[in-house]
Amino acid sequence: MPSPNISRHSALALLSAVAALLIGLFVAVEAVAHHPGSHARRVGAGQVELDAAVSASDACTRIERMEPGTPQGVQAPTGAAPVVVRLVRPDGLCATVVSALREARTLSVPAGTTALLLYVVGPDGRVAASERVPIR
Repeated sequence: MPSPNISRHSALALLSAVAALLIGLFVAVEAVAHHPGSHARRVGAGQVELDAAVSASDACTRIERMEPGTPQGVQAPTGAAPVVVRLVRPDGLCATVVSALREARTLSVPAGTTALLLYVVGPDGRVAASERVPIR
């Protein structure tokens, strides 16, 4: 004959498991919302501070410059201000490591712009990556 406390403890265990799952989902969503990638925030009328984060596959690659615009042959979608991040790599041997490159800059953007579209141009001149960065 089953004990009457078994069903009560099972319901309590189920409720605890559901609560833990919901808390875990909330923490995961918060972590995704605050990813370590690029960030942009409005700092004045028509001014946005961009903190760009791009990855490199070796220890020698660095950000050469970051400027408004698009790479040749690319057109940015409506509502996003395009920004080109150009990478440079000197000739010679470099350690093969994955690293994060960061650069911050204040940019002038048209009124009503809701996002920046970063185009990462590799040392070979080709677009290596792109990232849509919402303006907060």
